[in-house]
Amino acid sequence: MKIIGVFGGSGTGKSTVSKIINKKINNSIIVNVDQYMHEQFDIKREEILNTLNIKGSDRNKYICNHTVQSLEINKIAIGIMEKDVCLNVLNEINLYKGKYDYVIIDWYAIPLTRLYDICNYTVCVYADYNKRLNRLINRLKDSNIYGYGDRSYWSYEQEAIEKRVKITALNDYGYKANFFIENNLNIEDIKLKIDEVVNTIQNKNL
Repeated sequence: MKIIGVFGGSGTGKSTVSKIINKKINNSIIVNVDQYMHEQFDIKREEILNTLNIKGSDRNKYICNHTVQSLEINKIAIGIMEKDVCLNVLNEINLYKGKYDYVIIDWYAIPLTRLYDICNYTVCVYADYNKRLNRLINRLKDSNIYGYGDRSYWSYEQEAIEKRVKITALNDYGYKANFFIENNLNIEDIKLKIDEVVNTIQNKNL
């Protein structure tokens, strides 16, 4: 079983790319790490807030997605959750051994965690600032459309959204990837680029 890690900043379209790869590679499955990250944030919330020195009324509004304010803050928050998040992901992957040929891990923080070391291939998805900003704003207009439940805590907080967009996987840690996919193009061009990635991966495994 081969593991493909797909990562990129918020609004780059990494989940879209993961889904297309999943459709193009037979006998593959996606592991979305966000669910495990949110679970661990709930468990370790007080530790994270204390470590980041978040005080007063800011503690009530500080949620997992707001940790993405700078790469350094992001590393601190991820560092506190990383061990347990990765353990949950590894447990899920173990369930798929013998059942799937490929597991696609979808998470923006793969290069910052031990998951990077288990990936046979990594794909960095990137897009320009305005594209990402518009995607996140549009996502907020219907918080349930992506199946993540209530996202009202974002509440059109433009400043928070822009801080998320300024964290770019390509510039900050994208150099670690085996493949790069620019998601500023139309969907057909993106699919062609993904075809190149998929063909390269499958040819290496013949």
